[in-house]
Amino acid sequence: MNENKELTIQYPLHKEDFLQYQLFYIDQSGMAKRSANIGRFLLLAIFTILALIFYKFEKHIAIYFVISAIICFLLYPLFQKWYYKRFFNKFVEKQMSKRFGQPITLTFTATDFHLQDITGEAHILFTNIEEITETNSYIFPKLKTGGHIIISKSKLPQEEEVRTWLAKCCENLGIAYHRLDWKGQ
Repeated sequence: MNENKELTIQYPLHKEDFLQYQLFYIDQSGMAKRSANIGRFLLLAIFTILALIFYKFEKHIAIYFVISAIICFLLYPLFQKWYYKRFFNKFVEKQMSKRFGQPITLTFTATDFHLQDITGEAHILFTNIEEITETNSYIFPKLKTGGHIIISKSKLPQEEEVRTWLAKCCENLGIAYHRLDWKGQ
């Protein structure tokens, strides 16, 4: 890669992009899985205890609690996915609505990149990138400080060039580049 060469991309982010980032982040952090397991097993335990209590007195009510426990255990992940999407949809609408549709300009060089959007400008060295994760629709460079940059692949006319550029920089600097089959929610 030529040290003097630059790659500049410009794209807008919309509500769905911010929402998908929030859902990606919580999914990748493991918080959603831990929460789902706790919720599922807690409901299962509550309904099982109720079934055991009622088993001595009213067997048909105990059966109701057993069936309810099974249904809740199986459907809880769907409920949780719906709940997170609804919660983050409201969060994104409230917190980020002024950024919807605003242009973002990213200029990559061999060692760093320059980010400019409505909130300001940032100059970030590639050495401050912890990893880059590519999904079916997005590329998420993760900063060592914990944040991510959202690059929507559907809004890039030169998607393959950006992917190749980032993969080459990661290879040269020893940064992990992951491809996930995460489709979003």
